Amino acid sequence: MEVCVDSLESAINAYHGGADRIELCSSLDEGGLTPTIGLYKSIRKYLNAAQALPSSSNSTRFEINCMIRCRSGDFLYDEMEIDTMCEDINRFVELE
Repeated sequence: MEVCVDSLESAINAYHGGADRIELCSSLDEGGLTPTIGLYKSIRKYLNAAQALPSSSNSTRFEINCMIRCRSGDFLYDEMEIDTMCEDINRFVELE
């Protein structure tokens, strides 16, 4: 099960609630935008620590899928927006 989250607290709740993965966003009220790298790192740090505990029932790596969307509104992006989103993708890939 995938849960859409926009905070560390929501990610922790999804993990402990039995989700297999999350879709990490910011600005859910705007339909979801690209999250910050800081939020991604905080969630990954917490989840790595939680999964390392002997009492953890979740031995597989919890997936974090990041929303890549540079602005709210339509989905018609110009070249500069596409370049921005490609940079975001590259940064998140480097973190894996």
